[in-house]
Amino acid sequence: MKKRTCLWMTLFLLVSMFVLTKENVSAKGFRFEPDTDGELVIVIDPGHGGENLGADYEGTVEKEITMVVANAMKEHLLKYEDVTVYLTREEDKDLSLLERAQFAQSVNADYLFCLHFNMSEYHTLYGAEVWIQSQGIENQEGYRFGSIWLSDIKDHGLYLRGIKTRLNSKGTDYYGILRHCKEFSIPAALIEHCHLDHLADSGFADSEEDLISLGILDAEAVAKYFGLSSKELGIDYSDYPLVEITPGEQYMAVDSTSPDMCYVEVESCDYETGEITLSLMAYDIDTPMLYYQYSVDGGETFTPLISWPKVDMLSETSPDYFTFSFTVKQETSPKIVVRVHNKYNVTSDSNLLSDFHVFPTRTKDSIPESSNEVMDQSQDVFVDTSSKEEQTNSSFNSLLFQSDNSFLGFMLVILVLVTVLFLSLIVVKGLNTNRKKSRKK
Repeated sequence: MKKRTCLWMTLFLLVSMFVLTKENVSAKGFRFEPDTDGELVIVIDPGHGGENLGADYEGTVEKEITMVVANAMKEHLLKYEDVTVYLTREEDKDLSLLERAQFAQSVNADYLFCLHFNMSEYHTLYGAEVWIQSQGIENQEGYRFGSIWLSDIKDHGLYLRGIKTRLNSKGTDYYGILRHCKEFSIPAALIEHCHLDHLADSGFADSEEDLISLGILDAEAVAKYFGLSSKELGIDYSDYPLVEITPGEQYMAVDSTSPDMCYVEVESCDYETGEITLSLMAYDIDTPMLYYQYSVDGGETFTPLISWPKVDMLSETSPDYFTFSFTVKQETSPKIVVRVHNKYNVTSDSNLLSDFHVFPTRTKDSIPESSNEVMDQSQDVFVDTSSKEEQTNSSFNSLLFQSDNSFLGFMLVILVLVTVLFLSLIVVKGLNTNRKKSRKK
């Protein structure tokens, strides 16, 4: 009896030790293991250089400002213990993407961080994003680092465009620096700090102080990710929590499909003030929504991009339903279309709203003209917290009975009800006939 008791107690202690050990490891979080030499090596890649200018907008040249950020990042990282930091270039010269990755391999790098600034073709996009490798443990660790960096850049005041992957026609990473680093089994992240060509991102890269601030922010994100400590700074990130990952899972898979739903209807219309309030239901099953914009001329022209209300790019969620208001120009009869953009800038257009009378002349016309005024409107939208299923049902009912099609929808419902009633009568009559036949037998 005593032997059995001792055996059970021994088993209990072993299981308890295993559970506690497992919990401690999970709490601390997995860190990407440095190379076998035990040295943590970080490579910072200032984007572009030489004849490769990168983005060039109103006197701001990307190859120059990435150098400032990289130097500030390196200087700050070296204040932490047990880390070696290299730059792929320390002067204004062009390097191929392969050469940059080869340099990282030559110094036995544990991670490469490629620094960039953004600019869109039509100067419409704004916000910060980070691109990571699409497959393997590099993808998972890129997701972990990206989560830290996004959180920090959000606190810095920038709108988040998310953590992303992109593939080329061969199914490998689109961006060469990520692709070549993957070939050498080096995890890498391509950081796009902000858009140089949009008013919403102004003030974040306009001065040397702005750029140094971004470099320090980048360094702090790296220090948190690797759990570094600094006596000089009085900082210890050794227990900094990392996002939990599932082994073998791919994170941030590219989405090239359009948003699954985009439907708009009129909530209210005031012809005296010219204010129209719309309700918008839109979502993408695969990725969160990023921007919306509207047109009052049937889709010929659109407002500047408006940030999606209450979107959370850290949790990859965005509300499916909200209302927003705007003022239309006097002496016009608007034809309204809303366009929505998902995380990968793929768009969908809504139904057309055109059953408006001409709005009369007013004393003041307050339709927004500048991108700042339009973006400010996104702060006043109302977000519905009801479930997607409830919203979908509500949207279906609205679609069935909306404006021009209300009478047709009504007749369709009547027809369905009559058909069901007729079929029910036939079934009842058939049952009664069978009963009579049974009685005769």
